[in-house]
Amino acid sequence: MIPALRTRFNRDYTDEKYAALLSVLDERSAAKVEFRVSETPVFVAKALLQQMADEGAALAFRLIANTTYLSAARRAIPHHVRPTFQEMDKACRKTSGAPAEAAA
Repeated sequence: MIPALRTRFNRDYTDEKYAALLSVLDERSAAKVEFRVSETPVFVAKALLQQMADEGAALAFRLIANTTYLSAARRAIPHHVRPTFQEMDKACRKTSGAPAEAAA
């Protein structure tokens, strides 16, 4: 977490900015976002963010390539409510004296 960025975000947050974020998401996904979007981001170093993005992409590609998983997911989620985009939760850990790293 980068405290200065968190402080600035909290200071500058408004309901209008949140509404604008939802509008951009609706437009870019060509669908109405009908779930609560986190309005409280976590600010991390660019290297950690890149590591998390790389690992998330690798996991997504593994799941998509797994025909058993894909078949089960398609049966479990009705076609009319299938997501337009993917969300993944990531965890981070900090070991003694070391920078935070993405937890597998």
